[in-house]
Formats: sequence, C-alpha cells, structure tokens
Amino acid sequence: MLYIKETRGDIFKIIGANVRYYRGLYNLNHPNNRISQAKMAHMCNVSTGLIGSLETGKVQGISIPVLWNISQILGVSIDKFFESRQLLKKQILVSICFSNDNFTIFRI
Repeated sequence: MLYIKETRGDIFKIIGANVRYYRGLYNLNHPNNRISQAKMAHMCNVSTGLIGSLETGKVQGISIPVLWNISQILGVSIDKFFESRQLLKKQILVSICFSNDNFTIFRI
C-alpha cells in the first residue's frame, strides 16, 4: 500500500516550489541564457499563467508531459519535483554579479 502524507493540494505546492527552485538554480548557473516563466511557457507550449500558477502553488493539476518538458529544459530528473523540502519556502536564491570592485545582488 502506498502512503502519501501530503494532500492533493500540498503535492502541487511541492511541485511548484521545486519548479521555481530549479528554474532559479538554472538561471544562477546560466546567467547568459536565463529562463523566465514566459520563455519556459513558450518552450513547453503552455501559457505563462500556467507556469506562474504552478510556481506559486495555485494550480490544481498539471500533465506529466508538461512536467517532463520542464524537467528536460531545466536539466533535472522529473522525480526532483516531488521531493518535499521543509526549507524551500524560506530559501531565497540570489545571483551575485561582480564587476571590478563592485557587485550587484539580484533576488531570483
């Protein structure tokens, strides 16, 4: 028997938080080829609103093919989207860009 601790709504919040996390991580590692919600939506052939709703945990359903496409775009295994992370809500990704003696911090 499979035991799922999270409710249906919780699993979509977990998936969305992970998609946002891995998109932010991708953008940190690829500063010259950043992926916005709009760009990801275009690459997956879905609406920007769907990606935005997914990342904020407001979506209540998403197809496996769309999640697969997102995982391929971000270069992560699809199962990473289902991992529950207690600290995800408190995690803030930042990008630090150095230029000579100055630096700029961008919140992702």
